Amino acid sequence: MTFTLLGLAVLFVDLCTGADLDVAEDPPWNGKVFATVVNEMNPNLDWCEVIDRLDDVQMLVTRRQSLITLIDALKTGLRDKPFPINKLYTKWRCREAQLSLISSMIENPDVFCIADYPHRAVPISVLKNTPDDSDRLLAPWCCVELTELLLAMAGEQNVQTTAIRLLHGALEKWPDVVLLALFQVPPPMTELRQKFIEMVLPVFIIHHTNAVSVLNAIWNSEVLPRATVHNMIINAFLTFHSKAPDDQQRLARILDIANELKPGGLAELFSCPHVPFIVEMGLLASKRDYLKLDKWLEDKFAELGDPLVDNVLAQLQRRLFVPATSQSLSPETFSIMMTFLRNHSTKLSPLAKQKFIVLTEKLKEIQQQQVGSVRF
Repeated sequence: MTFTLLGLAVLFVDLCTGADLDVAEDPPWNGKVFATVVNEMNPNLDWCEVIDRLDDVQMLVTRRQSLITLIDALKTGLRDKPFPINKLYTKWRCREAQLSLISSMIENPDVFCIADYPHRAVPISVLKNTPDDSDRLLAPWCCVELTELLLAMAGEQNVQTTAIRLLHGALEKWPDVVLLALFQVPPPMTELRQKFIEMVLPVFIIHHTNAVSVLNAIWNSEVLPRATVHNMIINAFLTFHSKAPDDQQRLARILDIANELKPGGLAELFSCPHVPFIVEMGLLASKRDYLKLDKWLEDKFAELGDPLVDNVLAQLQRRLFVPATSQSLSPETFSIMMTFLRNHSTKLSPLAKQKFIVLTEKLKEIQQQQVGSVRF
């Protein structure tokens, strides 16, 4: 008696999905015994082709015991041959069957862990605080192929919900590892992948201890175009800042991280098109002695022109008369900003010019009051 591949696959479906079998009451199928018997009856059977036959609408692995039975049978059937791991990542005709198997493996890495087989590794060695190597639930997410597969499935209607749920769950638990993986997946940069990154990066910047090490690794990624990666990180900084534009701690966090992005992180941050943000960053950077404010303002004026002058005035107005806080201007910074505005006052818009006149008159008034109080 011999088994055809199709006949064996149909039997496999019944075996592994538990059709007409109450696993809670009946003893589970023994996959090892099943495969041993099949090999004895058909020693030339190609079990790699059997795996191909699992691409079937009925083949939904929804229970742990089903996965155990399936893996026991496949490993026993393959004997000394390596498990054809790549077959898990190629596109199946029945994506529901493929995702059910992958999902079950993710949830039960003690039964079958894809990280135990050849894969493109997520570079977790770059992390300042490395994750627990013994965490088997994390292990599958250290395989770039898994993230790549789920990203593809997340764009397909029939399996979209489950694929996105799996990615979301991993991002909540291990955002540093999954972010690294998202930037290790080769082009194209799909809209869905970009949305995932844009959703996670701003939150990751403020909260995670591995923010600097992850962003530095991403900044120097050789998988995606550098310009694309750098723009995404700069945009994440802008998004993060826009949530609380008056929060100086956020601004300081951005500056600290950008200064750690080598090469050129700080320079690219100052080259972004959002002028109000640039001026704020420049003021903070000068406070940290990262740059000479007077020279930086003149260099930026040569690059940006009139909008810079208007925004320097806006910052001066906003900060000048506030109580002593982290936003207050030092006398030196105030002097540099006023000198810059006087030198370029002809470049101010009509409205800004009027504001500058009002500001200077108010400063004169305050100065006269101070002189009068001293005389008294």
